[in-house]
Amino acid sequence: MLLRIPRRLLAVPFVVLMVAFAAGCGSESKSDDSTGTAAAAATDAAPAADTSTGTSTGEAGFKCSEDGAITEADWNQGTKQLPDPPDAEALKGKKLAYIGFGQDNVYSQWMFKAIKCEAEAWGADATFIGPPSFDAQAQFQLVTDLATSKNYDGLVILPNDSTSITPALKQLIAADVPVVSVLQPAGPDVLAMENQIPGLTGNVIEDLSVNATAMAEGVVDACADTDPCNVVVLWGARALAFDKVKPPIFDKIIKEHPNIKIVCEADSGYDKATGQKVAADCLQANPNTNVLASQADQATHGAEAAIKAAGKTFGLGPDDIKIVSAYGTKYGVQQVRDGKWFQTSYNRGQSIGAAAARLLLLDLDGAPAPEELTFLVQDRDFDSVDNRLTQEVLKEHPEVTGQWDG
Repeated sequence: MLLRIPRRLLAVPFVVLMVAFAAGCGSESKSDDSTGTAAAAATDAAPAADTSTGTSTGEAGFKCSEDGAITEADWNQGTKQLPDPPDAEALKGKKLAYIGFGQDNVYSQWMFKAIKCEAEAWGADATFIGPPSFDAQAQFQLVTDLATSKNYDGLVILPNDSTSITPALKQLIAADVPVVSVLQPAGPDVLAMENQIPGLTGNVIEDLSVNATAMAEGVVDACADTDPCNVVVLWGARALAFDKVKPPIFDKIIKEHPNIKIVCEADSGYDKATGQKVAADCLQANPNTNVLASQADQATHGAEAAIKAAGKTFGLGPDDIKIVSAYGTKYGVQQVRDGKWFQTSYNRGQSIGAAAARLLLLDLDGAPAPEELTFLVQDRDFDSVDNRLTQEVLKEHPEVTGQWDG
C-alpha cells in the first residue's frame, strides 16, 4: 500500500516503533528490482498519460503539469460531487501545502500529483513540504510551524498518526489556516465516519472496515471450493493504528467459514523485499497453502517470487495458490485483469487528493462546501466501482487501471 517499514521494526513494541520513525526510520527501502530511491521509483512508474484535458473546469485550455494525474471525470462523478469554486480569479496565487507520509513515499507522491493538478486548474499552486520520510514528530513540527508562519494558505495532510497530530491541527485551525485530512480521519478514532475536530475543513478518507472486509470476502470466495483451505496472511504493520483495527474485522468474517484455516500470519511492512521474505517463511512451514492474502500489492509482488521459489504457481486454476491483495496498484490491477491474482482492492489515492484540494479551494474562495460534502469516503463517494477488484469487476470497468504504483 502506502509505506515501506523496515522488517527489523515490525517485532518491536509500538512506542519503540514510533520513536524509531521519529528518528528517521520507516522510509522507502530498496528491493531487488528497485531503481534506487522511492522518488526515482515513482518517476519510473508514472505513466505517460495524456493530461491535456486537465482535472477540472478551471481555466480554458488548462494542462496539468503532472504526468499521470487523473482528470476530474475520475473523481467527481460519484454520489457526492463537489461544486466548482465560484470565483477562480480569487484563487490565483493561493498556495496549498501538502504533508504526506514522507517525500520518499511513492503513494504520497502519486497523491500529490492530483493535489497539484487540481490546485493549478484554478490558478493556485501546491507544494509537497515534507517530511523527508515517515516521521510523526516531524509532521507535527511542520504543522505547528505552518500555524506560526502562515506561509501557505491551506494544508492537505496524510497523517502518520491521526491521533497525535490532532493538537497541531487544532493550532492550525485557530490560526485560520484551513486543513483537510486524507486517507485517515484526523482524531482519535481511525474508523470514525464523522468529523472529530471542530473547524476542520474536511476529511477525505478510506474506510478501513471496508478494506478489511474486502480482503476477508476475497478469501472466502477464493476458498469456496476448498476444504480445508489453508491461508497465509501478510499484514502491513499491525503496530500502527491504521493497521491495528483490520485483523479483528477480518477474523470475524473468516471465523464464520469452518473450511478456512489461517496457517500463518506475518507483517510485510508494505515492502516488496519483506513481503518476499515473510511469504517464503510461511510457505516453507506450510507447503499446502491454498490462498495468500496480503494487505499490500507491493508485498504481494514480492510474494510472487516466494511462491515460484517454493515450486508453486499462482493464478485461478485448481492447483494454483490464489492471491487476494489490497490497495490496487497499477501492477496489481493488471495482475487481476490477466487472471494471475484473484483480486485486489481499489484505493483511489489520487481521487482522495484531488477532492481534498477542491475542499481547500472552495474554503479559500469563500464558498465552503456544505457540511454533508466535507466528509468523503473513497469507496462510496467518487465513483460506482466496487471496492473489490476482481476480473468480473474490471471487465465492467475497463477505465480502472489503478491510481498509483510502487
